[in-house]
Amino acid sequence: MCSRAIGCWLLLLALLAGTAQAQTTAQVTTIAGAFAGHVDGDNLVSQLNTPYGVAYDEQGNLYIADYGNNALRVLNVGSEVLVTLLPRSGEVNPLAGPVDVALDGMGNVYIANQTTGTIVRYNLESRVSVNVGQGYNNPVAVEVAEGSNIYVAEADGYIRRVGQTVPVYTWRPGGQRFSGMAFLGDNRFAVSDAGLHVVWVFNGGVRPVAVAGLQGSPGFANGAIGTSRLNGPHHIAVAPGGGFVFADRLNHRVRFI
Repeated sequence: MCSRAIGCWLLLLALLAGTAQAQTTAQVTTIAGAFAGHVDGDNLVSQLNTPYGVAYDEQGNLYIADYGNNALRVLNVGSEVLVTLLPRSGEVNPLAGPVDVALDGMGNVYIANQTTGTIVRYNLESRVSVNVGQGYNNPVAVEVAEGSNIYVAEADGYIRRVGQTVPVYTWRPGGQRFSGMAFLGDNRFAVSDAGLHVVWVFNGGVRPVAVAGLQGSPGFANGAIGTSRLNGPHHIAVAPGGGFVFADRLNHRVRFI
């Protein structure tokens, strides 16, 4: 399965090894983009516009949901050149407000479009894009799980599998606003909730378990379950070696569980 990250703020994920020593020696660097715009080319002179979700493939190429440009971009690991994959010249753009990307390890990239509520599959070999899901209400994240099942998180409290009408998980206690999702295996998902300031783990039960933050209580504090505090957590990704990292947006930090 390809490594996942969602949110350009999490590009330092590859530097995180899950140990205190690694966290104290990690360095944040810019690997793509210079100013707001839409320019392909060398990574440090290229331009992006409000990038959201990102995902690495097995070769280390980085795919980017370029929200402001309604584009799918890729940073090639060998040449360090940023290239636009979608839209293609002379074709209708299938993207509208792309917020997240996921790869299935078989040459397909899946893009969640927030504006149109659709999931688009783009094949890297044929360069053909196909709408594989529609009718989603404010999708914020897309994941590819075992068996190439595609899952979508909607902001208003649903996790859905593409092709199924009934949600896989529903959690609507009031005030929720899902903002990111990571697949943990065995039908388990970690979901960041910017509305209630928690990170949930859905593990097959009726109710998810809060593994970070206190429901409805924004703030900042490290510590165990029940004592930690978050403020508007957003995109989330599985970290090397276990656990996961997420962007604690209103605390201006990247946090690790």
